[in-house]
Parts: sequence; structure tokens; C-alpha cells
Amino acid sequence: MSMTSYAVATDASAFVDNQASIVESSDYVRYDFESGATSYHSFSEVPNAIGDADYAISPGYFPNGTEYNDGNLASPAAIVGSADNRVHITNTTVGPYCNTVYIYAQYTHNGVSYRGIGSGFVIGPSAVATAAHCVYHATYGIADSIYIVPAKNGTLEPYGRETIDDPVIGENVIISTDYLQSGSSADDWAVIELDSQVGNQTGWLGIRWQSASYNNTYVYNTGYPAEVTGYEQDDVDRDMFLGTGYVRYSAAKYLCGDWDATGGNSGGPVYIYNSDTGYTLIGILTAGSGTDTDFNDYGLGDGEAYTYATRITQDIYNLFVSYRPTS
Repeated sequence: MSMTSYAVATDASAFVDNQASIVESSDYVRYDFESGATSYHSFSEVPNAIGDADYAISPGYFPNGTEYNDGNLASPAAIVGSADNRVHITNTTVGPYCNTVYIYAQYTHNGVSYRGIGSGFVIGPSAVATAAHCVYHATYGIADSIYIVPAKNGTLEPYGRETIDDPVIGENVIISTDYLQSGSSADDWAVIELDSQVGNQTGWLGIRWQSASYNNTYVYNTGYPAEVTGYEQDDVDRDMFLGTGYVRYSAAKYLCGDWDATGGNSGGPVYIYNSDTGYTLIGILTAGSGTDTDFNDYGLGDGEAYTYATRITQDIYNLFVSYRPTS
């Protein structure tokens, strides 16, 4: 997937058949792959797991009991500085890598097939989160089929693959209505609901929401980039890479930072290490810029690239946590 979000029609007609007024009054849209129907929902329907606190953490789950890092962790792409410092992950079946997923989306428009490749991450037994632009296109609409490969390692698929297409009971795609209206990277998130429980095999990251700034926080990002300097990445059977860096500016709905990312990283998790909950999600990689023209006041110098993530807000936190077991 391109690191730059697709431009989305402001009336959202490609997804909801010109029902713009309904879209505007809802927070997210659910597309049912069995029936082809769309339904409109509010965050108020989701249980509030935060209450009046100014932060909240949902712990991660790693079923094999192993959670460690494998590697050196001390255009519209974002290679920050002169070097691409991402690390090739050769053992993708240990945490925190085992719950990062490869996403392949297939579209058909006017009889022509199109594809997009991105990243995502497991958030519960039967749910995967990603960037909205990894499963939806303003012109092509929702993807005709999506296949998801947790912990893909080149041609190896250690947990198999999940294929989402029409019709399968229990498979849905949820997309932010703010993204459908604006196409903004700050609203670029989606959830894929599965009919299997592959998450019980892969586990999932912790999730954190906080009202305080994340400025100068050290972060990790895993995914399946199309291009990595000095590495020959296969066009389809991609390898997983890890990028690290710092959040340089944090706003209410997005994070801006200096970790390396290129096309295909879109939808991958941006996470921190927390001594209590381990590796913990704080954002979703959604975009990048070849040069820093708008963010030079946020700790990134003139002419530098930046990476961009949708921040885990209170509402997104509550939604993602709702896919997890309650005990």
C-alpha cells in the first residue's frame, strides 16, 4: 500500500451509496461480507473501558509465553535521515512480531483487477486492525477479497492465512466514517472481523490510551514494506521489518515521528515497551512524507522526512478492547 492515504470522496458514495447524512451522524460503518449490507454505528454502543481516568492499558497476550525482540532495538515514503535503519525480522513467530499481519487486498473496477499490499495487527481472537486505506479505495470501494497472513515470513505462513470474501458468515470490515468523509490520515483506521479465532494462536499487543503527550517516546513499528534500502524484497512474498524511532509531535488524533517506513508499512502497529504490559500499541502507521515541510516546528529539521500514525484515542481504545476476552 502506498504510504500516502487515498483521497476519499467527501460524500462517501463509493462505500455507502450516497447515504452521506447517515454517515455524518455515525462514527463507523460495518460492511457485512455475507449479505453485502452496510450498517452504521456510534462509539456510544461500545462499553467504556476507561471511565474517568486519564489513561488506560489493556495488557497483551502471547500464548507461547515468549516475548522478546529479534534484532537491534536499542517519495511518499519516510526514510528519516541518510540511512534506512530497519531490521529484518527472521523469527516472526515470537512476540511482539507474531501478531503483525500481512494484508493483500483485491479490487475490481470496470472489469479490471487491482491489488494493494499492506500491514495490520491482531487485536483479539477474531479481529485484526489496519489502516482504512488498506481495505478501502475511494474509486474501487471496499476490497472484493482480503487475505491476511499473520507473521508472514517470505513464502512461509506459520499460522496459515485468513481469506475474507463474499459470502462468509461472521466476516465484516469496519471503517471510520471520518475517514470516509475526509480521507485524513488522522482517521485512517479499520477493523477486519474474522470468522476464525487465529488470535488465540498469535496473541496480541497491549493497547494504551493516554491524554498526555507522547513527545520523545521511543516506538517500534513492524510491517511488510515494499522497499528497504539494501534488501531485495519480493513483490508479493514479503519479509517483515522492524523500524524504531521517536515520536516528535503528538496531537489528539495523530503522532508524527522519525522512524523509517515505506509503502507496505501502512496499517502496521506503532507500539512502545511498558514494564507492566510489555509491548503496547499506541498508534497505527498510516502515512509518511518524503520531505518535512509542515512539521519542522515539531522537532524534525527542515528537509527531513517524517512518519505519521493514527493515534489510539479513547474511542478507538474502547472499540479495540471490546474484541478481547473480558476475563
